[in-house]
Amino acid sequence: MADILRDPDSARYRFGGIHQAHCKGGLAGKEWYGYAASIDVNATNAMGGYSGYQPYTILFVSGKAWRAIEGADFGAYGPAKGLLGLGGGAGVCRWLDR
Repeated sequence: MADILRDPDSARYRFGGIHQAHCKGGLAGKEWYGYAASIDVNATNAMGGYSGYQPYTILFVSGKAWRAIEGADFGAYGPAKGLLGLGGGAGVCRWLDR
């Protein structure tokens, strides 16, 4: 989160579970299988106050955090529910064991 947050040292975290996940290749052709963890992050804003917990999803590759994606529906390569919310399209990411 150091690359995303203004002051990562002051952030507060709530950790959800870690689950197997998958992202389709889509037009970019980058398919991903691995694990994803859901977390909520409460970070300070420009005024120094906490902004409230926001959901993030952390993708793991070979046991190491690879990418942090804003939101609980972690559509890394497109919206998690697909075009117009209709069951998914190219590049949709999803939990495999939920």
